[in-house]
Amino acid sequence: MKSINKNDLAYVIIAGLMASIIAGVFYGVINYVLFLYLNTTVVIIFLLLAIFLANNIRKQYETAHILYGILGGLFVLNSYLISMVTLQVLFFGLDLLPFFFKLFYSLSYLGQLLNPLLHLSGNLSNMIEWIILMISIGVVYQKTSH
Repeated sequence: MKSINKNDLAYVIIAGLMASIIAGVFYGVINYVLFLYLNTTVVIIFLLLAIFLANNIRKQYETAHILYGILGGLFVLNSYLISMVTLQVLFFGLDLLPFFFKLFYSLSYLGQLLNPLLHLSGNLSNMIEWIILMISIGVVYQKTSH
């Protein structure tokens, strides 16, 4: 196992957090606009944003390490959660921002989000969204850990 350069790790964390916040807010706003005007959402945009996130993280280190892939997967999950918070705040108003942050970042919600049985037995939209989320995490892990 290779040792981790602490400067690289710091840059990966900073860049990953910033890129995940930007991607999450962007995806939430895009979903809001598409749902408001076209009554639809485009989940494949999240995969493109995950690739943006992976490329941004990949630029921050010289030697790959498995930890960077794990952090990349967590940043994708963070980006998804921020997009959900952004979407709900745009629908229901800024007054409910603390409520949505507590809801989406709670352990029970994360357990439900990561449970495949809840999504694969649900409607097609939820199933596709969950599959794209898992593919995004896999793509980011692949691009950042090798």
